[in-house]
Amino acid sequence: MLRRETIAAIAVGMAMTVAHASGPSRDVSYAMPEARLIGTADFNWLFWDLFDASLWSADGLFSWDRPFALSLTYRTDFSGGELTQSTVEELERVTDWSDSDLAAFRNRIASCMADVQAGDRFTAMGPDPDTVVLYLNSEERCQLSGTGLRRDYFGIWLSEKSRFPMKSRELTGRSS
Repeated sequence: MLRRETIAAIAVGMAMTVAHASGPSRDVSYAMPEARLIGTADFNWLFWDLFDASLWSADGLFSWDRPFALSLTYRTDFSGGELTQSTVEELERVTDWSDSDLAAFRNRIASCMADVQAGDRFTAMGPDPDTVVLYLNSEERCQLSGTGLRRDYFGIWLSEKSRFPMKSRELTGRSS
């Protein structure tokens, strides 16, 4: 059975009310004025409704090689500590980062995280291959950088190694 911290990993650092009809949130629109929805998915584990996710890009198509934004609207409460711990655990699972790289990233991302309640939205923007910008409820929290960080960080939700590969396919438009 997954620990609460691992469940929080799936909800790491992001949220957004899924805006099927109304368009992207203010943070997505600011960084990507032409944002178009790629896909959505509802993430649940057993009887917990974790979050609703939406993925955006300029042309409505997913590519690791172009900017995109992932937003999650939380459906349950998590502490900033749970989100930090879970992020690092998931990065350890989906990447080949060394223990020292994971520890250094933990220190960097801890200040980006915050306690979230149902309805809060974290959005992560991947403007270039080496950058991730995090917003909480449309307010910028931090900017992280590192070689290949976009693919590694977003791999938690979007890669075939994600904990929920079928949901990853829904988000990225590869529904089958």
